[in-house]
Amino acid sequence: MKKLIILALLLSAAFTLYAGGGKEKPAQQAAPDSTPAAVQPGNRTQQAASAPTPAQPANGTQQATPLPDASPVPPPPPVPQNPYYDGDGSKGTSLAILIPEGKNLSVAEAYLPTLVQGVFVGDLSKFSAISVLDRQSLEKVLTETESGIYKSAEDYSHIGEIANVGYVLTGALTKTASGFALQVQITDTASAVTKASYSGACTAGELDNFTGIKKASLDLLTQMGVALTAKGREELTGAGAQQAINGETALAKGITAQKSGTVVETLAYYFQAASIDPSLSEAVSRASVMSADISSGNIGENTRNDIAWRRAWLTRLTETENYLRNYVKTPAVPYDLVYSTDLQTGAVNYANETVPISFEIELLPASTVWLDTMEKLVNTIKVGLEATGKTGDWGLSDWPVKTVTQGADFFTKRHSAFTIVAELVNEKGISLGRESIILPYGWFFDVKLEEGKRWEKKRLINPLTIIPEPIVTNLVLFPAVKADLITDKLTMKMVSVDGIAAETAGRDGHIMITTKEEYLQLPRGNFLTEARTARNKLFGFERGKITRYSSPLEDIAIPSSIDGIPVTSISWNELNLREVTSIAIPNSITAIGYNLYGSGALNGGKLTSVIIPNSITSIENNAFANNKLTDVIIPNGITSIEGGAFSRNQLTSITISNSVTSIGAVAFAGNLLTTVTIGGGVKLDTNLAYNNSISGFDGFYERQGKRAGTYTYDGKNWTRR
Repeated sequence: MKKLIILALLLSAAFTLYAGGGKEKPAQQAAPDSTPAAVQPGNRTQQAASAPTPAQPANGTQQATPLPDASPVPPPPPVPQNPYYDGDGSKGTSLAILIPEGKNLSVAEAYLPTLVQGVFVGDLSKFSAISVLDRQSLEKVLTETESGIYKSAEDYSHIGEIANVGYVLTGALTKTASGFALQVQITDTASAVTKASYSGACTAGELDNFTGIKKASLDLLTQMGVALTAKGREELTGAGAQQAINGETALAKGITAQKSGTVVETLAYYFQAASIDPSLSEAVSRASVMSADISSGNIGENTRNDIAWRRAWLTRLTETENYLRNYVKTPAVPYDLVYSTDLQTGAVNYANETVPISFEIELLPASTVWLDTMEKLVNTIKVGLEATGKTGDWGLSDWPVKTVTQGADFFTKRHSAFTIVAELVNEKGISLGRESIILPYGWFFDVKLEEGKRWEKKRLINPLTIIPEPIVTNLVLFPAVKADLITDKLTMKMVSVDGIAAETAGRDGHIMITTKEEYLQLPRGNFLTEARTARNKLFGFERGKITRYSSPLEDIAIPSSIDGIPVTSISWNELNLREVTSIAIPNSITAIGYNLYGSGALNGGKLTSVIIPNSITSIENNAFANNKLTDVIIPNGITSIEGGAFSRNQLTSITISNSVTSIGAVAFAGNLLTTVTIGGGVKLDTNLAYNNSISGFDGFYERQGKRAGTYTYDGKNWTRR
């Protein structure tokens, strides 16, 4: 009986399932498990309900017509993998990074805590999914607090509320005897519990190249639960890219300057940072905001009247001029010194058993950032000044041509030079000689003014532009190398730059020294070719002879070669050099002489400076007469100075090398010489230094037995020391 009951129950359950009361049906009655091709998988239920059914017979009996197979459902796209961390990278964490407290720092080091903050912001944003509050937003919310130091639970809770972040990074950067100590911690703003911390020491160099800061970033990210990839760890254990380092450093200095209220210096640093690293959006933003504020012409909210307004602008213009006056001195203009390792030899002197050896050297700007910063700064200030509509009334319409402070001559032009000392060494380490070469550099301000009868009414009609002098190409010439000291391999060595050891000059940013082969591998290596091409267009050149010069620049450096062909001569009479104020002659030239009109090659111009190479053997009659030279150095290699060569200039002192054996009549006449340094036994013609106030040098030199030394004139008599 029990068996019958169980069988009845089983049959009842099977019937119920068949009738649709259950969730399963017999296999032959199951609905198709695929949708028609026209039905999109995402709308499967809706499409099945509304699609037309196959035709049915009149009696309504359903025919089993299977639907065609649907296309397979594509898998969801893969989540892109971050190259710097695995997992979620602590997504959902929010963090405010405050400037570490600076301890024992000098004024020059005051920017370092801000630099540390900037690197932390960049690292923790790049190498994790942590939401880091940007510095400009942080500065706004921090204005609501009275202190920048956070130590208590109440402090952390307060910063969490106003910045709307869950964590805050605080700490200190302390100057020590051996470098710096960095101590930071990340604190939960709700509980004041420390989530991560770091304490370590680093050298000044490790701080400068960010390795000391990145080491802390790596440690903090690990403690925050970020699973860094091998690539992420590799980048955090190395130095930062030079472009990023320079840009972030300039930005930090700008933020620090802004806190001290120095508007012009702040803007200059922001311009620098944005030019060095255009991807540094914070620098671009800060420069834009400050430029717009200055360009409006308004200064502060406390300007109550016209006199105070003018006084405020005079203060800003003075600040601008003082800043630029220091800027053109320190840091040094960034230049690249590029030299060729291809040695060239000249004709053998069989009598002396010597041979001249030379190699090419070039000086060119390392970047345009330095000049661009000055240009942008001056133009921004000028636009703001013009926006006041008061420049004429205030007597400031001709700024910056006419400055408000004394000695601000950088608004006209600047011309200077590097003195390079090079050495040639053989395989045995024996020096074959040292030679110095002077390589000029500079720039001038292109300022166009409206025409007008009154100077006060003239206005700038174009933005001020700064035009750098072209690339300088010259030869370092060792004129007489002893043949028996020459080995199969000779090495060129840069000894010093402006009296600073070459290694120190390069490390301090004074100038970068590199071989041509190394330079061409740099990111800016193509600039060498571009600079040469631009420079060569200034000169007419035929079969080794310079025939033309066309440039607005008043300072000219004649190249030693053009398109690989040595410059061996200059058609002086065809060059328009009357407006040139300084000229550098390359070592490929051997003589400076008459032009076709019978006067000196550079006679009657505006020369205030000339660089004469040691390849010159003779300076002929009246070569530099009737100019405005204030000093001149006669280098080794010159044997004769002909009559009137430097007459009627403004020389007060001359240095004549020991190689000079004869000096012609009135060679230095018409000057105001008070100091003459000369070698021994030089043959002098009459009245070497004759003019209305100085005479008798030649006679005194004779009476002294033509001894070498420095001779001085006190207005009455010559003496030797």
